[in-house]
Amino acid sequence: MRVLVLGGAGRLGRRMVWRLAEARRFEHIFVADEDAQGVNDLVSYLEYSHVSARYLDASDPLSIEERMREADVALGCVGPFHLYENGMIQAAIRSRTHYLSVCNDPAGTRAALEAAGEAAAAGLIIGTGLGWSPGLSNLLALHAATGMESVRSVRIFWAEAVPGNSLASLLHYTACLAGRAPVRQKGSAREVACGSWEEWVTVPGPLGRISASYTAHPEPLTLPGRLPGVEELAVKGGFGSQAANLTMKTLAWSLANVQPGTRDIVCASCGSPLTRLKIAGDESRPAALRVELRGERDGTPVRKVLGASGSCVEAAANLVIQALDKVAAGSVAPGVYPPEALLEPCEAFRELEDRGVRLWREER
Repeated sequence: MRVLVLGGAGRLGRRMVWRLAEARRFEHIFVADEDAQGVNDLVSYLEYSHVSARYLDASDPLSIEERMREADVALGCVGPFHLYENGMIQAAIRSRTHYLSVCNDPAGTRAALEAAGEAAAAGLIIGTGLGWSPGLSNLLALHAATGMESVRSVRIFWAEAVPGNSLASLLHYTACLAGRAPVRQKGSAREVACGSWEEWVTVPGPLGRISASYTAHPEPLTLPGRLPGVEELAVKGGFGSQAANLTMKTLAWSLANVQPGTRDIVCASCGSPLTRLKIAGDESRPAALRVELRGERDGTPVRKVLGASGSCVEAAANLVIQALDKVAAGSVAPGVYPPEALLEPCEAFRELEDRGVRLWREER
């Protein structure tokens, strides 16, 4: 099987390439990014004969399609996903290439779900949201629902020590902390203001207690399909310091009505100053998840709280490779799949724990 890593010079893309090369079971690995120097340096460092560098212009549909035609499966790590994911999905359909993505944006998830008919007709598998949140968060929610007769409420909290300082990361955070966030309230799909309804929660791992507010993540778009009857479902998130929370919210709100080109320039100029102020960073940083479910079991109200802590990059790389193995084995029918429909929670958890991601259950 020939595998293409889109965005291979980024933090997650590099980790994905390392994991694929480490496995040494793929016919060829193509690594594509607009950062030609970064891709070439990575390929040279690997000293692996079955990996090749490619240039990618993520804003050019022909460039994307040309890269995809070389592979059987493309792995999507090109952010921000609200800008590029629809183009990636359409290129995958035109090139007849399976596509597995870590998309963490509602617009990208909607684009994938809307392409379900085209993907099935083309005999393709498209996996979306194979990351930390969404991704591991969905699997924790699905696992927590085991044994419940009904699930009434799901509350998901993500936390990172600091936001990433790359342009893609900053554009993602400014998008998910401004505008409208999908939620489920009183059994109906609705939207609320991003960055609102701040609350303090305790998350597993070193981050401890963090301030979280509504963020635009895709879990409310897909989880009701596996948790029928859920009435309340929302995602909130935040960072390890109030300085980071306030800075990112201010940046997001100030850029909400700014033209995309100007937004790119502002975010690109913010990376280094935020890093010097220790408000952002690109090194390995701790992340955490907390997933709270309320429902009924044997007619009695029940509450479950699960969580995780560790590297969100390691977790995302692991979930994507688990999904890739399923595609390679031919065990998945053509169509579009969110993480909770593509991966089995307990199987995923075992491999994640082997890679240093710690799972957690709140003591009662």
